[in-house]
Amino acid sequence: SPLLDSNGHQFGRLIVWKDITESKRIEEARQLARDEMFMLLHSISNAASRAANIDEFLEDTIYQIVFSFKSQASVVLLVEESVNTSEPKRLTLAAQHGLPPKLVQDFSMLSERDSLVSSIIKNIRPSWIPDPFISSEVQDSIKEAGFKSMLLVPIFVQHQVLGIIGLARTESP
Repeated sequence: SPLLDSNGHQFGRLIVWKDITESKRIEEARQLARDEMFMLLHSISNAASRAANIDEFLEDTIYQIVFSFKSQASVVLLVEESVNTSEPKRLTLAAQHGLPPKLVQDFSMLSERDSLVSSIIKNIRPSWIPDPFISSEVQDSIKEAGFKSMLLVPIFVQHQVLGIIGLARTESP
């Protein structure tokens, strides 16, 4: 921009420099994340078209989810259909990757009243646990497995929870 004196004569210029390195880095990271999500959705869509049943589909896709989110363990819990609505809903382990045998056993059948999943089912919102060792919701068997961060996300259709996908890392988030 030109700098003018009181007579309107230019006596200099004003130049403003702004370092956009960080904003470019952030935009590139966002684009990479979008590309990775597109590839994951494409892979899941392909698995859905090839799978003969839900179990085969879940087994195929759980590895893609673990890889995409750089997790060491993952679970898919599905809500069992129940005739008696007065009883708490039960969640069964439909697929898993990277869980120790003790956790496979613990996750094989959960109640909607379990502290780890109750708020997810009730509020239909993800639950991020940045440090399971300080969370009262997390069972001792999960802490013993050494996971340092967890993400639990509801699978739902029209406000009805169908299940939960859980990801865990042995590294800090």
